Amino acid sequence: AALIYDSHEYYLGMDSLIGRRFERSVWAFVERAFIGKADRVITVGDAIADILRARYNIPRPVVVRNCPAFRRFERSDALRERLRIPKAVGIVLYQGVMDAGRGLFTILESVKRVEGCCLVMLGDGHILDELKEHARRLDLSDRTFFPGSVPLQDLMRYTASADVGIHLIENTCPNHYYCLPNKLFEYMMAGLPVIISDFPEIGKVVRGAQAGLLVDPTNPAAVAGAIRRLLSEGELLRKFSEHGLKAAEERYNWERESAKLERVYRELCRK
Repeated sequence: AALIYDSHEYYLGMDSLIGRRFERSVWAFVERAFIGKADRVITVGDAIADILRARYNIPRPVVVRNCPAFRRFERSDALRERLRIPKAVGIVLYQGVMDAGRGLFTILESVKRVEGCCLVMLGDGHILDELKEHARRLDLSDRTFFPGSVPLQDLMRYTASADVGIHLIENTCPNHYYCLPNKLFEYMMAGLPVIISDFPEIGKVVRGAQAGLLVDPTNPAAVAGAIRRLLSEGELLRKFSEHGLKAAEERYNWERESAKLERVYRELCRK
């Protein structure tokens, strides 16, 4: 039978291995042993594909991005109605896990600097209580909403009712720096302009699709400027919304990415 090695992360670059030389050497030994025996190697982004090819002297891995299946979602007032947010207030949305490394405190500090907007943090996680306390310290309690997790089947309906999607992955490790988070594609599919970390793989998608603004995830002033610009420039907001949605429909979706997997399987089955 054919052997496929699927590298869904840059494992040797994960933050859990930073400063742990022995554990990292074990991971490297195991990965080298198996990746060299694989008939095909698959990974989730061009940068990781290039790293694996150079590190292990293998043919370039097939890139299969972690995109959701495409669905078109109608814009609605789902969040406004649930949270009683006035029409005149722009909604900045973070949806996902509330954990370290995602720039969540920076997001709060950025929203503090922008009038006429609120922040919805949709999800749950280890630092949720810390985030709520930080919002209180910033005097943001009336402009920050923590509705908790929602059923998966409702997630995109709520996402499509925001104005801007934000995702500030921090450069805490190479795996983060070279990541391509599925949240980016979910925001694009929902028609949300994105504000997101200016990292290589992310930047390639956002610039190519003209889907939003790239920022330094450690700079609240820069992030606030991006929020302010999108919410005050209606034409730019519409352009990024339309272009991101078009790119999600035509390119960044599981229907297109899964076709690459099917080709790999067919090629290996013919051998």
